[in-house]
Amino acid sequence: MANSYDIHINMNYFLSGDSYETMLENKKRWEEEVKEHNDFFESISTKEKYQEKWNEVYGESEVK
Repeated sequence: MANSYDIHINMNYFLSGDSYETMLENKKRWEEEVKEHNDFFESISTKEKYQEKWNEVYGESEVK
């Protein structure tokens, strides 16, 4: 997972660029990355879904 420092770096990256077109391309990549993160968080939006994902990654154990 990205932390807020990574997010600021990415935002600065898409805001900068050699041209307007480059900025738009960077912005599009940023939006795709944000969508991926949001989709992931949506996939673990309940305790049961979170537990399933936890078990998938770390093996069967109870998350408190």
